[in-house]
Amino acid sequence: MELSELYLDTIIQNMGLSAKDLQSLQDEQLRAAVSFAYKEVPFYRKKYDEHGVSPRDIRGLDDLEKLPVIMKGEMKSLPASEIIPYGSKPSDFRLLRTAGSTGEPLTIYRDHESIQRIVDLNMVVFYKWCQGKPYDSVLYIMTVSSTSLEKMLLYLFPVDEDRIVDVMLPTHVHYQYLEKYVPEYLSTYPSIVRNLSIELLRRNRSAEYVKLIHSTAELLDAHTIAMAKRAFPKARIVQTYGSHEGGLIAYQCPLEGNEHMHIAADSVHLELLEDETVKGSTGAVITDFTNFATPIIRYAGMGDLIKISSEPCPCGLPYPLITKLEGRIIDSIILPDGTGISPFTVTLILKEIRGIHKFQVIQNQRARLEIHVVPVYKDKKDLKTLEELIQAELKRTIAKDLEFHVHWVKEIRARKPGSHKVPVVICNIPPEEIIGGKKRRDHEPGTGGRP
Repeated sequence: MELSELYLDTIIQNMGLSAKDLQSLQDEQLRAAVSFAYKEVPFYRKKYDEHGVSPRDIRGLDDLEKLPVIMKGEMKSLPASEIIPYGSKPSDFRLLRTAGSTGEPLTIYRDHESIQRIVDLNMVVFYKWCQGKPYDSVLYIMTVSSTSLEKMLLYLFPVDEDRIVDVMLPTHVHYQYLEKYVPEYLSTYPSIVRNLSIELLRRNRSAEYVKLIHSTAELLDAHTIAMAKRAFPKARIVQTYGSHEGGLIAYQCPLEGNEHMHIAADSVHLELLEDETVKGSTGAVITDFTNFATPIIRYAGMGDLIKISSEPCPCGLPYPLITKLEGRIIDSIILPDGTGISPFTVTLILKEIRGIHKFQVIQNQRARLEIHVVPVYKDKKDLKTLEELIQAELKRTIAKDLEFHVHWVKEIRARKPGSHKVPVVICNIPPEEIIGGKKRRDHEPGTGGRP
């Protein structure tokens, strides 16, 4: 039996487990993950020894609090030899580098089996969203960077490569692909849903052929949902919650009308810890049972506030529900002509520049971006070189008529005082102003061509 078929069967079977059997499965998976991490991965052996805990102390989820919580900063600067198993090489696994949606990029590794399992889970969820009759016509607008989880997953899907479109192309090119393929199923990020909705509404068009929109990586906000319902009037909008560290963590309930997300409890475990920055709120701490390249156990680096309910869901799935998710809200960037581009166009560039610890991009005007950077360096000469590099890379890749102003800061601030939300890209230009703005020509120089 092929690997993919094996995981499909397992995923479907696990969705029918009783609460007791699910608990037993999770306990077994946790024991295996902790034992492997301690015996095989230097970072975890050192961490657990310092904390005075060993695999013998962990019998199941009830013992999870005995393990230390891992923060992103602890893993971010470690060499590969510290976060992969003894005796293995980085080339044995798939390198993943986050797109910087939290403003603090991280590099980890995944084994091939864990990637295949995420692919199969996505396929099962897609079938459930479509009541077992998935749509044949699809279009993916995703990050195709060689170190992105999305690329690794998409190229394992049974889909033609020409239906996978680079998120970094300009919006009018995304619109042309939409018009070319008239897909029933559109899978992308909320920022692209927002940009395509704006483009359709500015053209007085609607994409009634789209039946299902799947958004991932970021969070849909109320404005984007409202615009999408106007631009894609017959589409059901569903969301998944995932990350490079946790894979596919949760997915919207298959039951239409239920906007809550089921945790993929046979693959990951989510726990809640009180968040010090927001009184009365709880942060997501994840344990991934499937990754044996860079184990992720009690990892609190995703920066999301969540609420979880264990109440039975009307759809019948036994997995707990995320009833509230608050975190990685990321905006589009608006060019001077009024068109939007994906925020990943900027974040994917900044995350590759050495010397940047954290960053945030703020747009208050169409022709100007404020780049807030927490630098690694302190020397003025190093900072000047870093600023020149940031300017050069952004001007080389983004529209040349944008101004980029770099600001050195000690910390990255939330969108507003008292808020937990610290989006890496903030666009303060109202959607209404963009929709009513100047209409750009498809063949305008310097913005890309037709597909």
